[in-house]
Parts: sequence; structure tokens; C-alpha cells
Amino acid sequence: MNNQRQPNLQPLAALQVIAEVIDGQIKTLEDQCIALQQAHDQPGSMDDRTIEHVLRVFAETKQLMPVYDLQLEYWREKCSPSADQHQEIDRLAIQIAKSHSAIELILALATKIKAETIL
Repeated sequence: MNNQRQPNLQPLAALQVIAEVIDGQIKTLEDQCIALQQAHDQPGSMDDRTIEHVLRVFAETKQLMPVYDLQLEYWREKCSPSADQHQEIDRLAIQIAKSHSAIELILALATKIKAETIL
């Protein structure tokens, strides 16, 4: 995130909307992990262009993930969340951690598939 614009952090009123985005993202990431594992188990099922696309998209996604961390930190430190809101922020922190792990797995699987297609 160096040399990039500062993210437009959202007010606490946007908590539910952002929660829906994060929850949807983790579902998508989990589905992608499953699809890549299946592709890995079936050599030749992904062409080079698709593999490159997966690597590019999820490398970009990885670069954007720190914005979620900043958003949660902003809500915790600057917005005085209620007990319920604080609990939701904590839940989202877990979801974001899962997202970070899923992205790493996706990138690792795609890299492995790419390496195996070259052999």
C-alpha cells in the first residue's frame, strides 16, 4: 500500500454492509480453494491463461486485504463501538484472517498447478 491513496474508511454505520461483503468474500475464497484443489487433482484441467488469471486476480486481492484490517482498526480506535458492534468487529477480524489464509492457499495452489503444467 506504499505510494497509494489512503483508503476511504467507512463510518460505523456501514458495519453491516461491510460485514456482508467480508462474509461473501470468504465464501467465494473457500469455493475457489475447492475448485483449485479439484483442478490440482486433475492435471491438465486448467489452461495456462486461466492459471495466470487466478494468480493475477488473487495477487491483487492480497494487496487490497490490508484495507479491511485498517477499517476494523479504525472502528475499534476511533468510533466507540457498542458491545454488539465490538463483537461483530471481532467476528469480522476472524473472517479477515480466514480470507488472508485462503488467499495464500489459492496462490500456492495456482503456483503449484502452473509449475506442474510446465513439467
